Amino acid sequence: MLIKVDSRIVETSFVRVVLRREMVPHIVKDRAHRRERYANRILPTLEEPDEVWMAYYDNGEFRLHYVKVWDDDRGSFCAVTQEKDEWLLYNFIPCRLRSLNRFRIGTLLYHAGE
Repeated sequence: MLIKVDSRIVETSFVRVVLRREMVPHIVKDRAHRRERYANRILPTLEEPDEVWMAYYDNGEFRLHYVKVWDDDRGSFCAVTQEKDEWLLYNFIPCRLRSLNRFRIGTLLYHAGE
């Protein structure tokens, strides 16, 4: 019997993050990058990040940026945003390590090894 799950809760060191099925099209919409290939990196990035940043935006909102570095010259970046008392996975982007710096904005909340 196949059970359809609409959401999953991930406990991180900072917040409880809800992964919602309805957000998947938003996360993988850029077909050129084929982000779904890296879906197995979402949980490790959230659960064992190398860095966590709090990024502030002009509209008064802020998001948590979870960064994880992998050995294959590709890093992972997850953006988590708050909506209606829940922290939701907003986006997931695998990128070359040299591109990770553009996601290191705001206040550094956590760095592995410190």
